[in-house]
Amino acid sequence: MARTSRVSRGVAALTLVPLLSFAAACGSDESAPSPHGLSPGEPRVPITERAIAAIMLDHLPGDTTDRAGQYITTTSPHGQIGAELRYNGGPGEDGDLVRATVTPGDPGVDCLPRWCAELETDVVGAVMQLRWDIGVPEEEPGAVGVMLQRAGEYTYVRQSGPMISGDPRELDLPVSIEEMVAVAEDAWLRLDTSTEAVRAGDALKGWNGH
Repeated sequence: MARTSRVSRGVAALTLVPLLSFAAACGSDESAPSPHGLSPGEPRVPITERAIAAIMLDHLPGDTTDRAGQYITTTSPHGQIGAELRYNGGPGEDGDLVRATVTPGDPGVDCLPRWCAELETDVVGAVMQLRWDIGVPEEEPGAVGVMLQRAGEYTYVRQSGPMISGDPRELDLPVSIEEMVAVAEDAWLRLDTSTEAVRAGDALKGWNGH
């Protein structure tokens, strides 16, 4: 089934997803169809920032102006790891940001129905949400995020830079919701991933690091 269908069906379901639903829905390690896969008996290794960036670039445009690891602060969740891609940056301009993170546990935060919608996902046993913050002209552009809760960990793909004036599924974004969903659902985007994912990250060109 096309991702566009799954996302569009979510327009009619701007429903709050209680935090308890995450725990209830998780419990399977099966993943959605993607360019990558994880076999049940395959050895797994901790994912790296570079591997996350390489996974992102299998679904997102390659014309980045920066590729780097997520900037970790004292308020970042324990064990979180991520990568950041910038687009349309230049002298004095950071450009638009797309960030993907993987974090152990669950997010521990509910969201309001006005700024949150449940999306269907091809990842068996997982729950996916679309979350957004409305921007304020001349102050903050707002942001859009796709969160996928698997058993014991969650992935969050966030886009900021374009002005978010309402439901992001109704906006023309530089990176589409479908592309963000594809990143979040990728079978390699796990805390413990394939050795091939790490090798792909090691081979990634244009890495800036932090």
